[in-house]
Amino acid sequence: VGELNEQQKNYTKKILTGIETMSSMVNNLLDMDRIQAGMALQIAPVKAITIIKKVMGNLNSQAIQKNIQLLLDETEDFDPEVNADQALVERALYNLIENGIKYTPVGGTVKIGLVDHGEKVLFQVKDTGMGIAPLDIPKLFDRSYRSSHRDGFFQRGSSLGLSIVKSIIDRHGGKIWVDSQLGKGSTFSFELPASIKPTDNSAEDDTNNEEVKIAP
Repeated sequence: VGELNEQQKNYTKKILTGIETMSSMVNNLLDMDRIQAGMALQIAPVKAITIIKKVMGNLNSQAIQKNIQLLLDETEDFDPEVNADQALVERALYNLIENGIKYTPVGGTVKIGLVDHGEKVLFQVKDTGMGIAPLDIPKLFDRSYRSSHRDGFFQRGSSLGLSIVKSIIDRHGGKIWVDSQLGKGSTFSFELPASIKPTDNSAEDDTNNEEVKIAP
């Protein structure tokens, strides 16, 4: 109904931010309930790098806004497939990388990498952010936990997003953990089952099918 003055613009911005926060929380709660209720997983072999690159692309603009370096620690001779529900794993990785960007100061780094754990593939998200207080770590993935420390990881949010991540990894039979130090950053790690390719037994099969000749 007319031009807004600066004070009105600030109030409007706060209202919009509050609406977005509530909407995100409601969607997270609905997703959490679906996952914990046993929604069917669409398991299929998928390249781990494909998942990472897609999520990094979706978060690139957020990283640029904060002048955060979003890096992929890629090893040429390690290009694994995992047996996973691609959409859910993308959601889990998105939450972890987004947290890394959110809690890393301007000019910091968030690095994503893969490690070969034999029958498991290890995903890692390492940031140079504020870190997590030791007292917060044991309850980090609890649905309603919020840090009481002024400089804690949850100063600006709840652990609901991390609870969703843990639920997704649990449904895949994996595990998730965090290593962190206040003021030096955090590394979130989770494992997923590798897609083991069948061994080529064609040579052995040919040997077994050879005609056996018995001398008279």
